[in-house]
Amino acid sequence: MIGPVITERMPLIGYDLSGPDAVTAQWRSHRLLVTANFLGLPAACGSFTPVDPQ
Repeated sequence: MIGPVITERMPLIGYDLSGPDAVTAQWRSHRLLVTANFLGLPAACGSFTPVDPQ
């Protein structure tokens, strides 16, 4: 399974402290990551950048 760690842009520092709606939004944007962890699926994260073909 390949998927994003988060489905939204990275939030500003302290965003999750702004209230319950912000925390709910954070949980929802991490749905795939949380589900994979609960199921015990192996995971790896990496930074993918385009490679210059030259």
